[in-house]
Amino acid sequence: MHALPPGGGQGDITFDHADVVQVFCVAPSGAVFLELRGAQDRLWIALMSGEIRAGAFLPRFTIQHMPWLEPQMQSLKRLHSLVRTGALTGSALHRTGRGARLSLLLRAYDAQTDGASHQDFATVVFGAEAVGAAWNGASDFMRSRVKRMMRTARQLVAGGYRSLIG
Repeated sequence: MHALPPGGGQGDITFDHADVVQVFCVAPSGAVFLELRGAQDRLWIALMSGEIRAGAFLPRFTIQHMPWLEPQMQSLKRLHSLVRTGALTGSALHRTGRGARLSLLLRAYDAQTDGASHQDFATVVFGAEAVGAAWNGASDFMRSRVKRMMRTARQLVAGGYRSLIG
């Protein structure tokens, strides 16, 4: 998100409570994130430019990396809900499936860096019986799935994780 100075009210977002917004800096890279707190949840949005101070700002969002469009749209919906109703919505259901997938992708990356073959990784994740039947079968769906997972894991570690934050 890019935070621009208020533009006269139309489209400006104002947070009335100091405990809702907290700017958080990640030390090594200097990246700045906006943390929005709901009653039981949080939403992190990467601040690409501008400053957020008490009061209003005009948000401008840049959608990056089309494979990550859904998480970015989910973050925008949650921000809209927070501004409109004062509550974050929809995160628990969204996080459950996504968290399991991201955990699996981290395992894929660890396997790659430890030198495991694609077949070794598939055997650990999907089981020897399933992999044995599918790996050298008529269809290459298992190989393709593992290759996609490995590629996505490398992309996440190379910086794609930023798109998950918002």
